[in-house]
Amino acid sequence: MTFGLNKKLMTMGVITLLFVALILWFSNQGITQLSSDIRLSKDMSNMQQLVQLMREQSSQYKQNAPRDYESYNRDLKVFFTQLQDNLSVLSAQVESAAHQYYNRSASAEILLDGMLVEKNIQSFKTMEQAWTAFEQGFQEQIGDNPEEPRLEWGNEYILNDTSGLFASISSAHMNFESLVEAQRKATVKFNWFAIVLIAGVMVLLFIWFNQTIVKRVIRVAKGCREVALGNYGLKIKDQSQDELGQLVQDFNHLSGRSKSILSLLNQLHIAPTKQQALEVIRQESQAIVNVASVYLLLPQKDAFAVNLIASNQPQEGLKGKALLANDTTIENIHLHEYLILNDVLSHTVSNKQAHFAKYLLNQVNANSVLSLPIKSHNKSGVLIFTRNSKQGFDETHIQTLISLSPLFASALL
Repeated sequence: MTFGLNKKLMTMGVITLLFVALILWFSNQGITQLSSDIRLSKDMSNMQQLVQLMREQSSQYKQNAPRDYESYNRDLKVFFTQLQDNLSVLSAQVESAAHQYYNRSASAEILLDGMLVEKNIQSFKTMEQAWTAFEQGFQEQIGDNPEEPRLEWGNEYILNDTSGLFASISSAHMNFESLVEAQRKATVKFNWFAIVLIAGVMVLLFIWFNQTIVKRVIRVAKGCREVALGNYGLKIKDQSQDELGQLVQDFNHLSGRSKSILSLLNQLHIAPTKQQALEVIRQESQAIVNVASVYLLLPQKDAFAVNLIASNQPQEGLKGKALLANDTTIENIHLHEYLILNDVLSHTVSNKQAHFAKYLLNQVNANSVLSLPIKSHNKSGVLIFTRNSKQGFDETHIQTLISLSPLFASALL
């Protein structure tokens, strides 16, 4: 598939932007997850501090035993109320910590050791299970009567950490700290890798741009300077099919055309007769446009006559013959820049032009005819270019011959 230069630049730009966007998105995922992990680590530190506070309160409560009924009621209002509040906060923290961990970004975990991730998953599951066991066991110890809970039993249950809740929280926090540190190192490493990778892509893109565009433009610029200094016919090598490749082709065509025009000018200048000048025109036109024959029509009294002939197969019978009547049809040639007859059966051709076309094509024995008016001072004439190719003359051929018409007029009229 051939891409134009514009499409190449757009494609490379889009691919580069998508690649950079993907790298930045992945880096952002890692940074965002690291930030979230740091907050979760702080929450788990608060959990451990709360656990430590609960154990200190439980230890102080035990040191105050034995107590009388009055102090028991006081502790019931103070200690048990604080204990319930602390357990409620701890329950919310355990649930929130587990939820946050289970919702970690999967893309961020790609950078981590799978064993470390699995170890943390098990730690959080163990912590959740331990909390469920703790809640059930604690409720059994204090009893079903909220007015007279068995505080000593519940206190012992907390101090002994019978369910393993506090140990599981500490273990989960320690494992998670290891994961946070690993996430931090992986994020920093990936960001440095992303910087180096993007820089490498930019360098490669610069090299590609330099090779694809800049150097080729410099070659064309140097070629233009060479031609301007007189090195006509200079060719630049470029096999690409993009816009710059087309520019090089046009430059090579222009350079070759300049050489041909210079050669044509020199040959027309030294041609001793109009017949030889017409032959030079035929030869050069054949090289440039691949014409078959060239005829010169000059006005006489009441007709345009074939004054000179330059053909691959000279038709001497046409020389001096009144080929076309000097009527409205032939005068239309002078009203326009040129008249091209590629398809005599075309419905777009008027009746007069169709009649003229058939007559002219039959006379010159060609498949396509280009009538080009030429003028020099007060003199005028018509050059008839013919081609045997069924494709006829295209716009490039026409413009080439029109641009050369002043040279033709100067040599023939």
